Amino acid sequence: MERGSGRLVNRELLEAYLERASECLGRKDLEGAQTAYTRALEIEPRHTVARVNRGALRASTGDCDGARQDFDAAAESDPSCLTAFYDRGLLALGKGDYAAAIQDFSHVISLDPTNTDALTNRGVALVRLGRRRRAMADFERTLELDPADLLARYNRGLMRQQDGNPQGARFDLETCLEWSPPNWPLRLSIEKMLGALRNTPPT
Repeated sequence: MERGSGRLVNRELLEAYLERASECLGRKDLEGAQTAYTRALEIEPRHTVARVNRGALRASTGDCDGARQDFDAAAESDPSCLTAFYDRGLLALGKGDYAAAIQDFSHVISLDPTNTDALTNRGVALVRLGRRRRAMADFERTLELDPADLLARYNRGLMRQQDGNPQGARFDLETCLEWSPPNWPLRLSIEKMLGALRNTPPT
């Protein structure tokens, strides 16, 4: 066998498993995709894309511990991988570990200051910790970058309502209803809040 031929075979196998994973995802075979990523990682454990994608699949099936392990490994292997930190932040947010979520979203923002998803979700985590001023700053910054960001606008409207600004809250929530699709999960909640706000006498 020629020198380097084994490495070439492994590389070809790696690419084959990655291609198989993509094909499985295309037909929504999540178990098959996860298996293919696992085989790819047996060949190249530091393959960031395979690691992050398997982590996302694990998270989607409720394997939070496995997902966290994959995101940890990807973040350690490539500190510039936004997806590893962002997805780990979402995982922490969902588990109520708000300090960890803020740390990961802040890392994403340090690398990409215009990342509105990280800004909005950091704002949500900050609200949970009672750091409302910083949270509002994140929602405001998101809406400066993307006025159509519905989650940021919803959260700003909710904070405005809680802070005694019914006019500002109505503006944000009515805009959410106007711009959101009919099946948006927050529409019913917003309609109920607007019903209460419309009955609030002006100050």
